[in-house]
Amino acid sequence: MGKKTKAVILRNSRPILLAALASSGVFLLCHAERLKTPELLMRPALLAAGLFILLAIAFGLFAASVRRQVALELRRSGSSPNPSRMLRLFVFYKEGVKAVFGVSLMLGWIAGMLFIVDHFQEAIFLVPLLLGLAYSALLYFLVFSFATLLDHIPYPFGGE
Repeated sequence: MGKKTKAVILRNSRPILLAALASSGVFLLCHAERLKTPELLMRPALLAAGLFILLAIAFGLFAASVRRQVALELRRSGSSPNPSRMLRLFVFYKEGVKAVFGVSLMLGWIAGMLFIVDHFQEAIFLVPLLLGLAYSALLYFLVFSFATLLDHIPYPFGGE
C-alpha cells in the first residue's frame, strides 16, 4: 500500500507542489509578524496545513480532469498519442472556465441558501427545506448543463 501511494504521489507531484507553494505563501504573507514568537504559530500552522490538504485535493482533481479531457480530445480527433501544447492549453482553458463557473455558482448557492434559511426561519421546517432542495436542484442543473456544453466544444485544430 505504501509503495503504491508513493508512486502515485511522485508521478503526480505538480498538484502537491502547487498546493505546498500556495499554502506556504499564504502562511508566510499573512503571519509574518507571528514568526518572531513561536508560541503563536501553532494555529496559523494548522490552518496552513488544512489549506494545503484542501488545495492538494482541488489541484489533483483539476489535473485529473485535464488529463481525462486531453485523452477524450485525442480519441475524438484520432491524432497521435502525444498531445500538442495547443491541445493541452485548450483543454486547460476549458477546464479552468468550468472551475471558475462552478465556484461562482457555489458561492451563489451558499448565499441563496443563507437567504432562504434567514427569510423563511419563521415558517415550518419543511418550507426552507423544500425551497432549499428546489434551489439546489436548479443550480445543479445549471452547472451540469454548462459543463456538458463546454465538454461538447471540440478542439478546433483536429489532427494536430
